[in-house]
Amino acid sequence: MANPFTLQVHYWFRGDDYDTSGSFSGWSTLSLKVECVDLTVGCSADRKYVTMDVGDWNDGEWVNWNLSSDEAAAIQQPEKVLRNLFVLRGSALDDFNRPVELDSRTRPGFRCDSADYFAGAPKACVFTDVIPHLNYEYGQGYNEVVDHIKLAHLNPGATHPPRPGKLIPGHWGGIPNSAGLNRVPYGLDTWTKNRDAKDTACRTLPPKQPGQECDEYPFATTVQGDGNFSVKYVNGGQNGLAGNALQT
Repeated sequence: MANPFTLQVHYWFRGDDYDTSGSFSGWSTLSLKVECVDLTVGCSADRKYVTMDVGDWNDGEWVNWNLSSDEAAAIQQPEKVLRNLFVLRGSALDDFNRPVELDSRTRPGFRCDSADYFAGAPKACVFTDVIPHLNYEYGQGYNEVVDHIKLAHLNPGATHPPRPGKLIPGHWGGIPNSAGLNRVPYGLDTWTKNRDAKDTACRTLPPKQPGQECDEYPFATTVQGDGNFSVKYVNGGQNGLAGNALQT
């Protein structure tokens, strides 16, 4: 589990079954550990090998390791980003004390940062093999915002302001290199530019009804937009709820 509040990744392991053959039995020794590999700068584990008889790994108890990311080792500023890979590694001794080294075939990645300009999670880690995404769902109190985003993704030509060949980014297309959105700090230059463009476009909409607010997509807190964006009046309360979901 990548921790959303600290610069750590928590790894749990337990065995649910085992088979032995040859010179191995349930009394043979198996040691396991989780460690950073390849990209190791700033990455450390809180414990080394955990050693038990093979049969004891099957007792249903969880064994855990914590991987920590040291922001002081980060070069990228101001977010203090570090990227690492980790692996489950093992060492076994058969009944004649002959060693066999074990290594998992996968190298999952994780990224930690200290981007304190994002509300709620000034220090956090995420798994880089998972594509970051945000789900806006019907029934959560902001249906009008969901409808706006759906229109922007599926029929950008029907959105405001009009623009020939408008293509609005951010729609998950089912492949890893689908055009996504990149977040920017709230209140800084890019955000201010996006907000001003949004306000200008909102002033060209028909008069809003009481209780409505002008919603923009892509969000002002993203790099994307640059003319390929949409504005639409939505219920103000729903717009607020959707904004709260974006902050987390």
